[in-house]
Amino acid sequence: MSHNHAQNDKALADMIRRIHSRSDAQDQARKGWTDRAKGPNNNLKPVTVPVQWKPGMPKSQFARKAQQLHALGRRGELYKATNPVSRDKKITDDYKGALMRIISNNHKDNPDLAEESRRTARSMYPDHVQELQAGGRDHWENIRMLHGKTNTDIGNHQIWPKIRDLPDGTPLKIKVKWK
Repeated sequence: MSHNHAQNDKALADMIRRIHSRSDAQDQARKGWTDRAKGPNNNLKPVTVPVQWKPGMPKSQFARKAQQLHALGRRGELYKATNPVSRDKKITDDYKGALMRIISNNHKDNPDLAEESRRTARSMYPDHVQELQAGGRDHWENIRMLHGKTNTDIGNHQIWPKIRDLPDGTPLKIKVKWK
C-alpha cells in the first residue's frame, strides 16, 4: 500500500471514529433530558400524516423514505418529539465527508467513475431515516443519503407542518400517497 493510500485509510478511520463519538455523545445528552418526550405517549390518539410523492422527486428515493417511515409508524416507533430537537450538524457533515472519502478510496483506479460518484453524492443530503422531529436519533446509524429535494420536502414541508402543534409524544402513523 502506498503512503498516500495509508494516509487516506487513516483519515477515513479517524473520521468514522469522530462520527461514532459525536453520535454517542448525542445519545448520552438525550438520556439526561427530563423535559422531553422519550417515546410515544400511548394515552394520546395517534395522528396519521400523509407523505406524498411530487414531481421532481425520484420515485425510488421517495418510495424508500416513505416506506421506511410507514414501517416505523406501523411498529409504533414514530412520535412527535419535543422541540427543538437535539441535532449536531457535524454528525451529518462528517457522515457525508466519510462517504466522499470512501468513494475516492474505492475508485482510486478509475478517477472518472470516482468523480461521477462524488458528483452524485454531493447532490444528496444526509437524511435521518427516522426524522428527528418524529423521535429519531441524531446518530450515524439513523442516517442514509437521500435525494436533496425529497429529503427537504418530506421533512420540512410535509411532516413538520402537520405535527408542529401536536402534544409532545403524540404517536404518528404515515400514509403514503402517490397522487
